[in-house]
Parts: sequence; C-alpha cells; structure tokens
Amino acid sequence: MRFKKVLLAGFLLLGFLNFSLLTAQGSGQKKVEFSILGSYMAGAKVLTAEAVAGDLLTGVWSPWFGVGYTQFEWMAPAPAKLDTPLGASNLAKEPGFLAGVRLGFNVTPMFQIEFFYQYGFLAYKIDDIAWDDFAQTRLETLASFQNIIPSRNPNFTDFSVQAAGKTHMFGLNFNISFPTQSAITPYFSVGGGMMTISDFPAVSFSLTQSMSPSASVTYGLDVTYASKIAYFFGGGVGLKIPLGDNFGIKAEARGNLALLSFDKNLATTFKAVGGLWTPFIPYDKVVLTEKGTSFLIAGVFGLYFCF
Repeated sequence: MRFKKVLLAGFLLLGFLNFSLLTAQGSGQKKVEFSILGSYMAGAKVLTAEAVAGDLLTGVWSPWFGVGYTQFEWMAPAPAKLDTPLGASNLAKEPGFLAGVRLGFNVTPMFQIEFFYQYGFLAYKIDDIAWDDFAQTRLETLASFQNIIPSRNPNFTDFSVQAAGKTHMFGLNFNISFPTQSAITPYFSVGGGMMTISDFPAVSFSLTQSMSPSASVTYGLDVTYASKIAYFFGGGVGLKIPLGDNFGIKAEARGNLALLSFDKNLATTFKAVGGLWTPFIPYDKVVLTEKGTSFLIAGVFGLYFCF
C-alpha cells in the first residue's frame, strides 16, 4: 500500500513537471537548469546512547571490561577498564568536502523544483576522550603482560581507525528566486532528503602471548558502527551570477537538521592453543544505539547551465 502511494505521488509530480515545462517553453523561459557544485560541510552532534545491552558488563567476555576484568590476573600497574567508553556514545562529527549535481525544473520564472545528489568523504570520528581511553588501556595492558613473564612475548596487533566515513545525500529542493534590476538573482531554498553513511571509524586490536611454540592465546576486541538511513531537512539562501546567456556561478549558504541513528557493535574473540589460560566467552552483538540530531552547515559553490 505504501509503495502504491509513493508511485502515485511520483506520477503526479512527473505530470506537474511536464505541464510546467510546456508552460515555460511557451513563455520563452529556460526549462531546465543543471548544476555542478562543491560544498564544505560542518556540524555538531547531539547523540545519546539508547538501548544499552543489559549483559554488556555482566559476563566473562574479555579481559578489558566487566566481570572478565576482575577474573584476569593482572600485574601492577593494572590497565584501566573500558566499561565507560564501551557503554557510552562516542561518535563525533568531522567537517568535510562534498561534490554533487542538481537538476532543476523551472515551473515559473520565480519557482523551481530541484533534485540533487551529493557524495563526500564526510567523516565521523571516535571522540578524543574515548580514543585516549582505548589507547591508554592498550599501553597499560602491554606493560602489565611484560611484567608477568617477559618470556611470554606479548604482541599487540592494532587496526583501529579514529576517523572515517563516506556520505551519500539525495533529495528535493524548492527554490524561489527574487528578480532584481541587476543581473544577479538571489533565491531562497527549502528541501530535504535521505542520507547514508558508510565506512565508519573502528576500534580493532588483539593481544597474543605465548609460552612455547605449542602454547599461545589471543584476546581480541572490535568496536564497529553501522548506520541506518538518516533523514534531513533544511533551507538556505543563495545567489545566481550569470556569466553568459546559458550559464553562470551559483553560491549558497545552507543549514540542514539531520536525524541520525548509529548501531554500535562489540565483538570479542578468544583463541587458545595448549596451556592453561583464563577462558573468555566470545561476545558479538549491538550493545547500544547512538541516536539524535545533528545540525549541518554548508557553504556551496559551483556552476549552473540552463537549457
């Protein structure tokens, strides 16, 4: 039923655009505007941790947090626990550049409907406080293991990435122009759409110790993120500066309010070969959802072409 409503809305919009283009053609107005644009976007997050897993700190999952921490025989100085960063919201917004295209249909000399798509390396990062906690615990863990029996040859493997991310944004704008006596045309725009984010930052490290070629153990910890489709809406003001009859420069300042939701997944690993090692039960699940709003501010600049 929902698909039928979307399909009907699409046909109505196409019919309206077709009628508008015929009207524009009759009046001598350019019918279509194509833009190639770049933008720099920054934003602030307001995310909170929701639906925290009840068993996060109650099982013997890892030597670094929860009950497992107390059952592991550390040598002084014992590393700091990771309960706080694992059970809290850690993602922070990073500014970045985007590039995209827009396709506008002139309904009247003042009103335009515009479709857009943008792509960019718009990164998120694990905030500095949590990142420092993970780094400090890794250093303290290695120091503690070296104080137990140096001949065990403790070795850390670390593939953690603090900042990463790719963004796809697509949607629809409604633009109203305000003709002036000069060649420069100011306009006001409102719109919204959907946004997908991929390739998140991650914490991924493991520690291996061995007593002999036939007796070794590896403890692993992986914190990863996954995004659901985010929705955003907002508006902006801009200027169109013609450089000829059919092309010109477009500059715009824009703000969008994005509704974000990220799943934080925690996975631990334990692999032992020979010897008598403290056992840990593997853990792999979404431990919480980081959810909230982010206000995105962008400066947009590029070229437009009229047909």
